[in-house]
Amino acid sequence: MIKGITNKEYEDWLKFCDQVQANTSYKLHEKKHEREARIKHLLKPEHYGEFFMYYFEEYCDKGKTACSRYQVKNAIWLHDHPVTTLLQIHHRQSAKSTHGNMGYPLHLMFNDDMWFNITMGFNEPKAARLIRDLQTQLQHNQRIINDFGVQFSHGDWADGSFRTTKGVAFESLSYMQDPAGLRDGANRPDYCSVDDVDNRKKARNKVIVREAVDNIISNLTEAMRFDKQRMVINNNRKVKGGIIDTIIEDVGKKDHVKVSVVNAVDPKGKSTWPERYSDEYWKKKKANVTYRVWEREYMNNPIEDGAIFKPEWIKYKAPLPYKDYDCLVIYGDMSYTDTGDLKSMHLVGKTGREFHVLEAFNRQTSVTNAARWLYDLHEDKLRGLDVLYMIEANFIQGMFLNDFDEEGDIRGYYLPIRGDKRQKGNKFDRIENNLSPVFERGYIYFNEAEKKNPDFIMCIDCLMAFEKGSSAPDDPPDSLESAVFEINKRGANNIDKIRIIPRTNQFTY
Repeated sequence: MIKGITNKEYEDWLKFCDQVQANTSYKLHEKKHEREARIKHLLKPEHYGEFFMYYFEEYCDKGKTACSRYQVKNAIWLHDHPVTTLLQIHHRQSAKSTHGNMGYPLHLMFNDDMWFNITMGFNEPKAARLIRDLQTQLQHNQRIINDFGVQFSHGDWADGSFRTTKGVAFESLSYMQDPAGLRDGANRPDYCSVDDVDNRKKARNKVIVREAVDNIISNLTEAMRFDKQRMVINNNRKVKGGIIDTIIEDVGKKDHVKVSVVNAVDPKGKSTWPERYSDEYWKKKKANVTYRVWEREYMNNPIEDGAIFKPEWIKYKAPLPYKDYDCLVIYGDMSYTDTGDLKSMHLVGKTGREFHVLEAFNRQTSVTNAARWLYDLHEDKLRGLDVLYMIEANFIQGMFLNDFDEEGDIRGYYLPIRGDKRQKGNKFDRIENNLSPVFERGYIYFNEAEKKNPDFIMCIDCLMAFEKGSSAPDDPPDSLESAVFEINKRGANNIDKIRIIPRTNQFTY
């Protein structure tokens, strides 16, 4: 047994085998010609979804969930291209491993188009676990046995390999093990699945990344048959500059390579696998994880923490009574559409050298909701205080001031909101040059009472994700920079209030 696989784990697997055997009943009185016609139908590439649903019902919510269009399309691609590399850059929970490691190779095997399967994982025990499901199905799935006969011959996934009665070989390797010389009799590997091997920590070491890519793309390819080299790489793109990015850079544009990128939702927020996940499911999922996790795990956008703003710069402090601050500024940055970037507003208070982020609004919503939030904040906490209200008013955004006035019509009064027409220049340079030094010197604190507030979490997530070329929203850093700028400008305008103290010390030279 491979080191790292426990006896308890093996015992649990044996129990799972019993469940598979019990749950894969088949039609007892099906006539021979009916069975043969059904099998012929299921083995056609275009019917891969039906094949998977019939033989692996437990992976389909007990037969309730159909395969996605992209899963079927990739199965057809593999059947039509015996020499290919398929990168399944699919979001978390997309069943990319289930299909890449089990569904696709077994469909090929029953079509007599695969004879030696290699599965690569992050390390040896993880790789062995990846062929565990294959052995389970071939040894205990009664529908498979009924249609294709007894499959399992000898070996054990816990030892890293097993064989079928027809002589099909299944072996597991870590992604850093050298596959050179792999043979099973006259057969060399003809199908290889590389599963979830990208790692954020190792991605920082470019030497290790290059070694891993060379082993997968060069060494493994050279170890495979020349006429059948199906390689499937399953990984969502959660690491920047890691194995997946490097493979795409090296071979992504070659004719035999297919790069299949699937996010949880499309640009309109629609589920890409509606047969399993509703739009509402993903909407709730997005609301319950941080922005960085959502983008990394579900949208193939590998946001790294702290490219410009470092995690250690994020500090919290209990706020003063709002009336005790030297200066209070609310600054808003409004996106153009409800489904565009964020509507972002921050209340920042200045005391001595410190800037305290006291209130935050960072949401993908309408200007009406943003205006309602601002008026509510004024009535709850800011009435009677000297507060500067500003909203960016360049170009079309000046129209947004009307939305705030309409809220004033309802309330019976109007907040003295100014439109900021400052020519700000390049946004990235301005935020990096003006805001990051204030964080670095430890002058900015977030309201300690709001640590779990989603609007504050969104602000911090966007700061951590802020870097040139990032697709993360930059509205929160932008509105925060503008609030700090306005506070500093007010301080400069009040310089005449500084008291001049006469010098009393006398110096002799």
